[in-house]
Formats: sequence, C-alpha cells, structure tokens
Amino acid sequence: TFNIMFILSVSLVFSSFKILESQRDGRSYLYNIYYDDYQTDDLIYSKEAVPYLKYEADIEFKGNSIKYNVVGLDNLNEAFHLLDEKGRQVDTSEGIVLNPELEENYGIKVGDLIYLVIKGKRYEMPVTDIGENAALKTVYVSKTQAAEMIQRDDKVFNGVLTNHLVD
Repeated sequence: TFNIMFILSVSLVFSSFKILESQRDGRSYLYNIYYDDYQTDDLIYSKEAVPYLKYEADIEFKGNSIKYNVVGLDNLNEAFHLLDEKGRQVDTSEGIVLNPELEENYGIKVGDLIYLVIKGKRYEMPVTDIGENAALKTVYVSKTQAAEMIQRDDKVFNGVLTNHLVD
C-alpha cells in the first residue's frame, strides 16, 4: 500500500503542477478587476489596461446544455494570451476558443459547430482552437463579437486586466 500511495501522490503533484502552470502561462497582469455594471470609460484603454467583456451563456452541443462564462477579449494585448497545446498564441477573431474541459468531458473538438445561447438567442459558433491556459468554465471570443451578442457597443466592458489599480 505504501507504493500505491506514493505513486498516487506523485501523480497528484504532477497533475497539480500542470493545472497551476496552465493558469500562469500567457498572463502578465497583476490585477483582474471586475465590475458589476458595464463600463464605457475610454480612458481605460491603454497597453497597461486591457478591458474585457464577460457574461454567462449556455453552450449547446449534441443534446448537452452547459452553463459557461463567455469572455470577449482582443487578441492584440500584452496582458493575456491564450495558448494552444504547443504554446502558440491562439486567435479569437474567427470563432470560439474553448477551455480544455469541454474537449475532455463533452468531446467538442476544433472544427465542431456549437451554439451559444445568450438571453434566449442562439448563436452558431465554429470551434477554432482549445486554449490550454483558458480560465475554468470559460470560453473566449473576440470582444467585438461578445458585445454584438449582447447588443452592446464594442467599447463596453465589465473587466480589466492591468498592472496598476484603476479608479
């Protein structure tokens, strides 16, 4: 039994390290500020403050309905880069980038079509990549696309990634 316990503990350490590493990679910000209400402050846009849009949606795929967060984020920023399994930067401008959990648990793969259901409206989205460092329970689209799906201006945001506290 000692050998089994030792093997299990080593396996757990390696698994934990992989998860922690995935949540560090591609991130170069100190603060993730989230607002309860949508913001439109033009002063927030800079290299040091990257606004994003986040809200809940249902993902529909092959009879499954899964509650998830949608994050709309511009690709060209210095604070956060989604990375694929080979460590290459992932592009959110052409479709939806999934968290690895959706591939592992539901079999959704790159090239599949899924539906995002937001406020009762269905949006068909092609899966363009898997973001190995994606936040848990989160999928990613372009910020413009995220704003369109909730019928808002593309300057609207409710979160900021930054290295400085924002008023």
